[in-house]
Amino acid sequence: MGFASIGLLFGLAAWLWLSAPVLVDPWFVLDGLASGAFSEGTIRLMAAMLPVVVLLCLLVVLVSLLLAFAVFSNERRLIALIRRLLDG
Repeated sequence: MGFASIGLLFGLAAWLWLSAPVLVDPWFVLDGLASGAFSEGTIRLMAAMLPVVVLLCLLVVLVSLLLAFAVFSNERRLIALIRRLLDG
């Protein structure tokens, strides 16, 4: 399940890179800005969405850390239970 999720994530990144490079390729965006290829509306939308995306990324990191703490707490509890059962 873990390797499939990682493969799916890399597949999504590759698909985005090919179909919508403005979402994942900073060099494409820099070249577009330098050449004036983006409309003003696109630039405004990208500027407005940047803080939202950063906050969502921070939220994902926070949830991941909280889940890791929960997993470690359960692991300590279960190891203590196994030791108690093995000691009799």
